[in-house]
Amino acid sequence: MGAWLPQRDQQQPANHESRGFRRAEAACDPEPGLPGDLQGVQSEPGSDGVRRTQENPYSVILSNKFYEVQKYVSATNHTFTQNIIIVSKKFWDRLSAEEQKMFRDAYAETREYQRDQTKLAAEKALGELKAKGMQFNDIAPAEYARMQDAVKPVVARSSGDYDQTKVKLFNDELARIRSKSN
Repeated sequence: MGAWLPQRDQQQPANHESRGFRRAEAACDPEPGLPGDLQGVQSEPGSDGVRRTQENPYSVILSNKFYEVQKYVSATNHTFTQNIIIVSKKFWDRLSAEEQKMFRDAYAETREYQRDQTKLAAEKALGELKAKGMQFNDIAPAEYARMQDAVKPVVARSSGDYDQTKVKLFNDELARIRSKSN
């Protein structure tokens, strides 16, 4: 599944306004769709006159040839796909302390490698997209902050559906991570 969002040169603040950020509610009402339908959706403007585009990692944009119907690609950095290891509690509890330690150590050892490989793959795919004619938009920090402020009401509304203790834990961890990257 993908999400179809208005396609614009996101470098220009005015285009964020037309994208729907002037009304955060509108910016967060993506239309669900199958990746195979995207090329047709992008070739015709929607009822509001805005062409649709998708939200995917660079490698997916490249492998699905979305560059054929999409002119811009923007670095919003709003997600990172991490490979995680999940096992059932029943399985985990059957492992000895030594075996559990082996799992933890192996994960810790491969975590940075996976992050590095993901970054390299994204950089390679982005380079290929640029070579195929896509215009790359790097969102300025001030504009990125403005976009985050614009969607705060939506985040607050959506967060109300979850256990507030978990929401706080999530937000605290997110703040910790962001402080390390600044």
